[in-house]
Amino acid sequence: MEEQQGTPMSFLTIVVAALDKDWIYRKGQALQASASGSNKQASNGADSKPRKKSGSGVTCYNCGADGHVSSNCLEPKTKKQKAYEAKGEKTLKE
Repeated sequence: MEEQQGTPMSFLTIVVAALDKDWIYRKGQALQASASGSNKQASNGADSKPRKKSGSGVTCYNCGADGHVSSNCLEPKTKKQKAYEAKGEKTLKE
């Protein structure tokens, strides 16, 4: 890698070559992970598509509406939600 076709490589050329090899290596690792059934995101490169958050299938513990969770709820917190959060804080303090 130090010399390409008999001429010394510049620092910039070495950096670009190293980054290119690293990208190829990471791409291979991501493909192996996705092939093995890992839930890890395959790539964060330019060729990856942004994932759309799906709100379907979730129900808010606070207001009972579908499509969001209580941490994203715009309704005022109910007594039930306040009690649930207080229970969590108590556990964290112990």
